[in-house]
Amino acid sequence: KLLTLVLALIITVISFSVVEAMPSTIYETSKTQIITSGLTHENIIRLTDRGWLNINVLRVDLSNPYIRVDTLINKESVNKLTTVKALASDYGAVAAINAGFFNPVGGGSGYPDGPIVQSCKLISAWGEFNRYNDIMASFSIDNLNNLLFNYWKTSMTLETPDGKSIVVTQYNKPSRSDYTDITVFDRRWGKNSIGVTKNYTDIVEIVVSEGIVTEIRQSQAAAEIPENGYVIVSRQANGKLLLDSFKIGDPVVINMVTNPDWTNIKTSVAGAAILLKDGNIPSKFSYDISSISRANPRTMVGSTKDGKQLILVTVDGRQNASIGLNQRDSAELMQQLGAYNALNLDGGGSTTMITRAPGTSNLNLSNVPSDGSMRAVSTAIGVFSTAPPS
Repeated sequence: KLLTLVLALIITVISFSVVEAMPSTIYETSKTQIITSGLTHENIIRLTDRGWLNINVLRVDLSNPYIRVDTLINKESVNKLTTVKALASDYGAVAAINAGFFNPVGGGSGYPDGPIVQSCKLISAWGEFNRYNDIMASFSIDNLNNLLFNYWKTSMTLETPDGKSIVVTQYNKPSRSDYTDITVFDRRWGKNSIGVTKNYTDIVEIVVSEGIVTEIRQSQAAAEIPENGYVIVSRQANGKLLLDSFKIGDPVVINMVTNPDWTNIKTSVAGAAILLKDGNIPSKFSYDISSISRANPRTMVGSTKDGKQLILVTVDGRQNASIGLNQRDSAELMQQLGAYNALNLDGGGSTTMITRAPGTSNLNLSNVPSDGSMRAVSTAIGVFSTAPPS
């Protein structure tokens, strides 16, 4: 009986040690600066029993009439990667952090995962995103300034003149099926569509301007995307479907339905796992990144229980001066910082925070990226001040 009891105790100790708690704090110092009315930046230096942590926190008072939050993405093309500092400068933000995960395609190009809403406009979407399971969550702000943490679903279709619906797989994202599905590009993708290439000799492009088909192109060079329109792209069987469904002069209607309804959303970026839901850490995270159990640089977004304060956080990692956090540590940190709901964003070498130096118009890098310099990313969350100079 004694041996059984000892074995039971050993098993219990082992089982509890598998899930490590947040590193215990030995020493901590912090410094807070006001960036603008309704926005503060706090830098926390913390020594823990596992090592040092460099934590940066932006607290955004959404009840302040002079504060605005919006998505930042390359102005020229959603398929181009840009540093957070350059994005903040281009848009005039006073602070910013990197946002969602992205798929690099080389040469400074890459496209964001999931749906993106900027200034009340749906910029990019993928019909397969969270289609079968709730995996990658999004952070959004609706028209009533409510902060939302949920799993977006997207359905996109084209209405033909005879009343039929054609499923669109992606909008302002490259095809993951060699364009055998149906893709729609508008001017946010860039000036031109893709056109015929060595691999896509049978490409079909339907040019739509102000809701009317103006060109039908087969195996031609890339079409110029109309300022007030878009280009529908496909090949093989779906390319033939487009040719059979449309002719020049036909009206075309594109329907984009999302849950939540994007027409009620001011801004939205896609992230990964929800770290906190109604104050609680999920028993299992929805998105198990490969480094879930290891300490790494992290970027997170959260909100207080009353929904009036937005909390943007970066934690440096992969450095002696800051070891980083695993995903559960990140959730516990967000709790400590006062978050009631929180979402994990892209971390690692992407983790970046930019803040305006008090009393100046200069944008500074507030954290220490693990790559040694700022990585070009797809999207960022920007904070803007509309207060009069003072």
